[in-house]
Amino acid sequence: RQLRLTGIFILLESDESIGAMAATVNAMCQRGELIHNVAATFPFARTAEAHDAVEQGGIAGNMIVEID
Repeated sequence: RQLRLTGIFILLESDESIGAMAATVNAMCQRGELIHNVAATFPFARTAEAHDAVEQGGIAGNMIVEID
């Protein structure tokens, strides 16, 4: 079974509810039920390069921009 999760929108939820949802997703990732694929990691100074890579397509995973 495959799942492609392209975005999560949480609207009008309490902080407690959002925390519970995040805990559920994190637990599922830890059990291997959800896999978080990272395509590449960029330092903040290379944010434009990360954006260009996403726009070009063909990315299999998330682009991470690290903020120091």
